[in-house]
Amino acid sequence: MFLFLLTAYSFLGCSPERTLVPKTGEIKSNIIVFTVNNLPVDKLEAYGGSDGITQNIDRIASSGVVFAEAHTVSTTRIAANTSFLTGLLPKNHSQRDSGFWLSQDLESFAGVAQNNGYATAGFVSSYELHPLFGYGKGFARYEHCFHQDKFTTSADHHCHSTEFFSLVTEWWQQNASAKMLWVQMGDLEISSTHTLDEKLQLLDQAIGDLLNSLDDDLENTSVIISGDRGVSNSNPFATLSIDRQVTRIPLVIRPSDQWVKWNELTNADVSQRVSQGVSIIDLAPTIADLVGGNLAVDGRSLINLILGQPFNEGVIYAENTFPLFSFGQQPYQMIQRGDIRIEKTSQVKAYLWKDNRQTLPHKKLLTVALDRFGAIPKTGGKPTMELSAEILPQGKSSIKKEFTLGFLQKYGGNVAELQGAFDSDPYLLGVGLYLSEVYKAQGALDKQRGILQELNRVYPFHPFVLYRFALLSFQQKRFTEVIALTKDLLRVNAFDWRAYELLTRAYAATGQYNMVFEWASTGVEMFPKNGVFHYHLGLYYLDANQPIEALASLQSAGKLNYQNDDFSLWLGVAYEQNGNQVEASQAYQKAIQDLDKDPRPAGKYGLFLVSINQCEKALPFLQMAVQYKTQNPMVKEALARCSDP
Repeated sequence: MFLFLLTAYSFLGCSPERTLVPKTGEIKSNIIVFTVNNLPVDKLEAYGGSDGITQNIDRIASSGVVFAEAHTVSTTRIAANTSFLTGLLPKNHSQRDSGFWLSQDLESFAGVAQNNGYATAGFVSSYELHPLFGYGKGFARYEHCFHQDKFTTSADHHCHSTEFFSLVTEWWQQNASAKMLWVQMGDLEISSTHTLDEKLQLLDQAIGDLLNSLDDDLENTSVIISGDRGVSNSNPFATLSIDRQVTRIPLVIRPSDQWVKWNELTNADVSQRVSQGVSIIDLAPTIADLVGGNLAVDGRSLINLILGQPFNEGVIYAENTFPLFSFGQQPYQMIQRGDIRIEKTSQVKAYLWKDNRQTLPHKKLLTVALDRFGAIPKTGGKPTMELSAEILPQGKSSIKKEFTLGFLQKYGGNVAELQGAFDSDPYLLGVGLYLSEVYKAQGALDKQRGILQELNRVYPFHPFVLYRFALLSFQQKRFTEVIALTKDLLRVNAFDWRAYELLTRAYAATGQYNMVFEWASTGVEMFPKNGVFHYHLGLYYLDANQPIEALASLQSAGKLNYQNDDFSLWLGVAYEQNGNQVEASQAYQKAIQDLDKDPRPAGKYGLFLVSINQCEKALPFLQMAVQYKTQNPMVKEALARCSDP
């Protein structure tokens, strides 16, 4: 055991030397990488599954290389995916919590591919990987199918990847050069009536359909399929674990025909199954090798291992920061090499994982090794601008207690007990956010405000807290507070569309129209597919008596399916001011349906009809506006005129 840990310790802080396979000008094949959130190992035939529900993935595995002992580096989705892209341990990329901007100083395999003449594209379905968080660097095209209008719960963080498959096929066919494509699929985490097996079948069919649509190029294409983190189907509290079920992931690489040339050059047979332990951080240097480049990483290229060349098995590291960020307890960490696995939770467990036989670790050296590998701080990410040490979130729990599975089982449904726990320790971020949602559902907004105020005190500049607090403040019409909170949110991530949207709406609510123009214009430029900015820009132009610009902006909002109760009302005004009588009439009539018992659409439609000498037709609408207690004196004057025989 001591020798094992000493060897583990010697690995820390340096990237192992890797031997590249021979490269020639002829070796330049396409690459497709599928990463699937929560892809379960035990459901795939290549890993012992017998249900036959992933036939397309199994077919790729049967003609490729199966890594039997692949592991994630983090049970947190954003940390795992960032490590996949960069080949870095979480301690070296700092993305341990969602919502933070990815440092643009970091390089990914996409940038290496692009620099080596590859057409690069990424199509992602998980919100945390949205380009607004900086994850598009290195991809010439980077698309997300996230629906802003449906973003209400954690289940809405993902969209079905099939929504962008037609775009994937189109991009592939338009690029004649060598291509590097990443498809990230969050389908298994979307709430639906389907069982897990049914979701897997649909996902597998989607992968098969996409590959079939690219069939002409597949012989010259390497295909990689990987999970991002492990899944424990038997343990619903797996987020409070670091066991093998939650770190082990499926990983399959099916080489292109170009690998035959490498095979001939190295006189080695391509392995069909690899038993050595590998990590998700090994994929970035592997892809960098495939495209003929280099990447400074913590992982190691798997090319030599696949080709049967010497490959010294290194140390696998994984961490679970969920207990830290959600419950204030110590993070969980794991190191594994060969058969030996050591897990550090509230206790240290060292064992031979193949037969689950216990062994004793050298605890002091273990602690040094884990700290050097993990180096977990008390914050989840880095703001995009320098902040003083005094205002950076510290996140240190004020009491040294374990918020364990037993505590959750005992008090999980008891709001009073959770409130008591939070009162004792306001650094319990997950408990606080949960309580704020409970109070929101109960309509207890003052209690929700108290929770969010305290969270914002102990976790300043945390994006989850800032956004929820700003939303509540907007609901309570505390617009000055909304503006302050959203500007703090922009300090964390200068590309967060939610902050721009809330700022635009807050300035509109307070009548600061010059600021509305500034933020809405910036929003349109940065987020052209967000109808909110086009809508508010249209209202600004209406107020500024610029009807042509107003109509163009409102029409853009409509094309983006922007939905707001009074949208048709202002669209009618814009049509009227531009002399489009038919369209104005249609928009006003729709506004009357949308705004039930609101005097504005009936009044404006009545006045419009009067202006085009249709007093008789205007009469019932003017009467409706008066019935709904309009405050517009022009409506009452027009009604008197049209009522006079």
